[in-house]
Amino acid sequence: MISIAGATLANNMGSAVSSGSLLSSTHWNAVLSNITDLDKRTEALVSTGGKVGIGTSVPSSKLEVVGDVKISGTMRAAQPAFTAYATSSVTGPTTAIAFAGVTTNIGNHYNASNGRFTAPVTGSYFVTARGLSDTAIQMRIFVNGVDVIGLTTYSAVSSGYGTQSVSGVISLNAGDYVTVGML
Repeated sequence: MISIAGATLANNMGSAVSSGSLLSSTHWNAVLSNITDLDKRTEALVSTGGKVGIGTSVPSSKLEVVGDVKISGTMRAAQPAFTAYATSSVTGPTTAIAFAGVTTNIGNHYNASNGRFTAPVTGSYFVTARGLSDTAIQMRIFVNGVDVIGLTTYSAVSSGYGTQSVSGVISLNAGDYVTVGML
């Protein structure tokens, strides 16, 4: 082992070199090799852009880990939620009603321009929608454009508007999208 400026480096030549002694070119090459190896093994890095890399010297996200991750305790992901409403009348059939009035959008996973909620993580999601109509309609829930839950509901009043709704718990993979439509 040799010490340089308070840092201890292993001498990979197998021989001991005391501090203060002169190093041969062979020993200097060994020291430089160790320094080069240390440079290649980035343990943790905080970049100037505020990104943290563990096992990488070029993190591409706020946190990038190359290798296995062990977490003791509870890891909490953002729990997405949104509330939206139609700002104008909707006529069908349509597989995606774009609810343009958004009052809540935790995580920004709902896109008001196309009516899609995109699941950020794999899991179970509760979806519900309610509407008013003066005729029979079929409110439906679609996953990736495929009809998965729906009812034919009828107006319960002889004149005016009746309320229709559709609800369900849906298993989604990260990246799946959900829309509400009517047929």
